[in-house]
Amino acid sequence: MAERSPNQPCRILVVDDEPVVRDVIRNVLERPGLFLVDAADGEQAIELLLKEPFDILIVDKNLPGITGLDVIRRAKAADPTIATLLITAYASRESVEEAMAIGVDDYLIKPFNITDLVGKVE
Repeated sequence: MAERSPNQPCRILVVDDEPVVRDVIRNVLERPGLFLVDAADGEQAIELLLKEPFDILIVDKNLPGITGLDVIRRAKAADPTIATLLITAYASRESVEEAMAIGVDDYLIKPFNITDLVGKVE
């Protein structure tokens, strides 16, 4: 992750097509020192990634249109230091290997434990 001054908030982009998942993540992570932005699909996420820097990308693997893995590929191409957390309801050995091959830092399986999410972000 890129170096930030202590006064600069950690910028997190949350990408999931399910509003309830985005809301849960926002409610759990929102606090001083963290700045959260969310997107409902891959296209919106890529637009945001091209406009502004983020420290952490939390993205669902199965999005309509552009997949979560494609969003991660684009994010890593633009900023190799961005930390990435993939969320998936369908974890297979092959999908985990593919995710790690493109540089995903970690993943969570839906339904995920809130404590696990917080721990991985910290």
